[in-house]
Amino acid sequence: MNEVKNLLIGIELTQMSAQLCYFDRKLKDPVSVPMRVGTNLYRFAMALAKLPGKEEWRIGCEAEYFHKSGEGTALVNPCILAAEGKGEEIEGRLYSPEELLAAYIKEMLRFLGLPNPVASASGIGVVTETLTRAFSDVIKKALLLIGFRPGQCFIADFGESFYYYGYSQKTEYCARGLGLIRFYGDEVRFFDMIERRNTKPRTAELAIGPFASLPKEGEERDAAFSSMVEEWAKDKSLSSIYLTGEGFQTDWAGNSLKTLSRSSSHVFEGDNLFAKGAVWMVYELLERHSFTGRLYLGASLLRATIGLYVTQGGKDLFLPLIEAGRSCFEAEVSFDILLEGQDGITFHVKKIGEREGARKVLYLPGLPERPDRTTRIRLTLSTPDELTCRVTAEDLGFGELFPASHNRYEMEIDL
Repeated sequence: MNEVKNLLIGIELTQMSAQLCYFDRKLKDPVSVPMRVGTNLYRFAMALAKLPGKEEWRIGCEAEYFHKSGEGTALVNPCILAAEGKGEEIEGRLYSPEELLAAYIKEMLRFLGLPNPVASASGIGVVTETLTRAFSDVIKKALLLIGFRPGQCFIADFGESFYYYGYSQKTEYCARGLGLIRFYGDEVRFFDMIERRNTKPRTAELAIGPFASLPKEGEERDAAFSSMVEEWAKDKSLSSIYLTGEGFQTDWAGNSLKTLSRSSSHVFEGDNLFAKGAVWMVYELLERHSFTGRLYLGASLLRATIGLYVTQGGKDLFLPLIEAGRSCFEAEVSFDILLEGQDGITFHVKKIGEREGARKVLYLPGLPERPDRTTRIRLTLSTPDELTCRVTAEDLGFGELFPASHNRYEMEIDL
């Protein structure tokens, strides 16, 4: 690869494997990085081994080889350990889950062929099938350990990755609905991206459809899958259908391919959709900014914007503090304000699709009486889940003249 500056990186993590992509600025498209140059082997086994007596690690099939040959330490699965928040003792030292995941990702980045990929990168996106707050925190800590800065790191689930992938394609591919069919060996699940265009901003949400097992034999498998596609797509208007995962082969899917073609104008099949979606996510959020007016509503994404009206240059301006569409795992802000003739702090909450916002007041009973702008309040807003914002205020006074009382006030806002 030729890019050595402003590199945009995407990583897909699953409990079985990982994939690595980067944004090719000449092609204007994400490109998958193989585990062996000149091959189509893009999946790195989710295996990590340490070289005895050295702070050196091996990943994927190389880790498995070193472990089997006795040249490496016990084999661990860093993705499972990260999701469970568990560390592992290796050579008498307990490694935290973020240290193990950082070692794995750092080794993956070596395959980019750059002397210092972190220094070359503008941003990195990591996507996984499902996210929890604990898992998201481990991923974030791992990226920071490698050397990335917080503003360079983006974490999402597969649904959000598909959103960025699907709407980054040609207009005719996403003018109407987007369908996603994911194979898990002999099982298959259907999804479709529902876009609501009558709201401001427009919203998109991934609807989870039927889940079923397929027969193993070719003709039976083809007939069963073809019937499932027909039933699932009959009332939908789809511009594109994307098939991904392991289990779909064109050699058994003759009738299914015809049914897919009748159900959508465009049908695509591949196994790198989510890794490429991670790259499109980073590109959109850091550089392109073309999704203005459209918002994805994922399982962990906030449904409302919360802000304050502040006075600047004699004008009242709305200052958003936590914005709709942001992950509840990352939406936390803390700052100080000076009160002026107030016995409370008024927050403005605007839910997606609502024209008028709501006012929520955090009252401050027992606050010491002071002149205007001599009461400094530290505000902290956090989101324990996608439907709740927790507000905490602490009185810090104003220097030696007006000592802090450290009175604390709290409330929760329904999102």
